[in-house]
Amino acid sequence: MAKFCTKCGKELKEGETCSCSTKGAAKTANTNKGYFSDILPILKGIIFKPISTIKDYSTDNNIFIALILMGICAIFGGLCYALIMTGTIGRIFGGSNLSASLYALTAGPSFIGSFFKAFLFVILYYGVMLGMILLMAKVVFKSKVSFLKVVTALGIGSLYVACGFVLGSIFAAFLPGLTERIFALVGIFGLVQIIAACESTFEVKKDQVIYVMAPTFVAEFILFFEIFSRI
Repeated sequence: MAKFCTKCGKELKEGETCSCSTKGAAKTANTNKGYFSDILPILKGIIFKPISTIKDYSTDNNIFIALILMGICAIFGGLCYALIMTGTIGRIFGGSNLSASLYALTAGPSFIGSFFKAFLFVILYYGVMLGMILLMAKVVFKSKVSFLKVVTALGIGSLYVACGFVLGSIFAAFLPGLTERIFALVGIFGLVQIIAACESTFEVKKDQVIYVMAPTFVAEFILFFEIFSRI
């Protein structure tokens, strides 16, 4: 006589135990994880395995980590841009003393103004990217990816961009005339990183990736070269 699982109804062989209880327990355990339990693996993985880390940790449970990382990225972008535009970072790497570096904050262009210009740009950069990916993936190609998963993927990837801001600022200290171009490269680098993780993370077909990300590139290009660089 056939034997069936009393919980899920699966037909079982003689002596076989259904795995639905084990899967249910694992799912419950995963759901009950703390909101910040993945922070260390994410911080480590985004440096050494950025694409795999975005794929593996882009879950609804990590939304708070993603938002914090995105905020840190915006702050780093604002600080790095302001330090460059006020000449402070150039003075630091040029061997000037601390008082001279602090003087640059008031003698040069507005530090606060430069900070908020770049800070708001980073926020808009991710806002535009989020909107375009949702538009193309969910609306055009009917992907089942959730809003939270897209936000989480972008937030985790923003940590890599934050590192790019810091390294770009150091480089710009020696070539200040290339400041905005360096920031543009950091932004493009962030887009390329998301493209690499697009197929599995945003649940679109391989041949659809280009159509999801190409309009995003265009929108970001307009945001930077037609808006940010003219402010």
